[in-house]
Amino acid sequence: MLLPDIKEHMEKYAEEGEFGHVFVGSNCAKLRRANFTRVWAAALKKAGLSGFLS
Repeated sequence: MLLPDIKEHMEKYAEEGEFGHVFVGSNCAKLRRANFTRVWAAALKKAGLSGFLS
């Protein structure tokens, strides 16, 4: 069920290559932990999920 969404994300947003980052910032730079944590927490809340580490 999630595979099409993951594939789309990887094609549109992730860096290319074997060692590319899956999540990058708006300037294609590695996300800072503080920024990722804030965005991750908001996404979990919106999805109604809890119990995931950030």
